[in-house]
Amino acid sequence: MVKSQIDSNSSLAKLHIESLESRCDGPRSLYEKFTIYPLNKNQGITVGNALRRVLLSDIEGIAFTGVRFNNIDHAFATIPGVR
Repeated sequence: MVKSQIDSNSSLAKLHIESLESRCDGPRSLYEKFTIYPLNKNQGITVGNALRRVLLSDIEGIAFTGVRFNNIDHAFATIPGVR
């Protein structure tokens, strides 16, 4: 597992990016599972949009296949702070 910390000048003291799983199944088959925390309200949307734009525009063949939120029971649950 790889952990990194990014110092921030905002109200966040430290942003943690933790690699949960990483594997290479072939020369063009890479998999990475990671978590970013703690995020203030609406920061997840900002980080997610930026990551999506980079992956879609700059890296061919990359796609999100799933997203998981902790403490959410089903696909139609209301998530506080998400619009």
